[in-house]
Amino acid sequence: MNHKIRSLTSNPGPMQVSDPQEQQNQLHLADDTLMGETIETVECALAPESRIVVHTEPTSLATDRFRLLRMSLNAHWMAGRLKTMLVSSALPGEGKTTTALNLATSLAERGKRTVVLIEADFRQPVFFDRLGLTPWPGLVNALKENRDPFESIRKLDPLGIFALPAGEQAENPIDLLNSPEFTKMLVRLRSSVDWVILDCAPVLPVPDVQTIKSKVDGCLWVMRAGQTPRDLIEEAVQQVGQENIVGMILNDAEALESTYSSYSRYGYGYGYGYGKNKAASK
Repeated sequence: MNHKIRSLTSNPGPMQVSDPQEQQNQLHLADDTLMGETIETVECALAPESRIVVHTEPTSLATDRFRLLRMSLNAHWMAGRLKTMLVSSALPGEGKTTTALNLATSLAERGKRTVVLIEADFRQPVFFDRLGLTPWPGLVNALKENRDPFESIRKLDPLGIFALPAGEQAENPIDLLNSPEFTKMLVRLRSSVDWVILDCAPVLPVPDVQTIKSKVDGCLWVMRAGQTPRDLIEEAVQQVGQENIVGMILNDAEALESTYSSYSRYGYGYGYGYGKNKAASK
């Protein structure tokens, strides 16, 4: 697999502040419990097309790039500025889900920290297929049926993260994302775990990110090199708000990185590539 990686610059902006000592106290060895409850562990059937290189290719350059990103994010975590983060892109097919899966796995550091990955893309859920899991009722089902969303969380082996898949497609995703139950879930998780990562729908086709951006500490932006037009990036950034973007990922980074280098002012950016034949497309 051909990995071509280039890094941009680091310039983190202001984020919400909580008690740094509280954050430090939450550094612990994670197990199969979450908020005092035992969580069922399920085994992922990780095929090469899963593209979770942090697990399948731990010595790759792409994995090193995620480690560098983890170091930058952890600095903000330790300072109490960043704990809940959504991952999105301007358009579909830019690699946001691949980024979210790899980032969550990297942040967990093989069980040293408790990371919950939420599939908040209710329009095109892919977690079950991507991870080779037998489906179970997910977050969409819980919100529609007024059930506790925590009942749908599973511990993923061997990734060492907790996952809350969407389950089925939602007919009314905005209503569910804007519901009091969704907000309460995020508040409960934020007070109990180390990291909460949300894989969200793309910005330009639908208003989902605008609906929940105020509920998280920041947004990690994913762009595909050579595919995302600059004018659409500008439009998407305006919709989300520059102040909400804490970092940018340049996916499939090759010689085209200079096209996007001016966007490094929004935060720290990291480029990584999977090769043309195995590019991350979701």
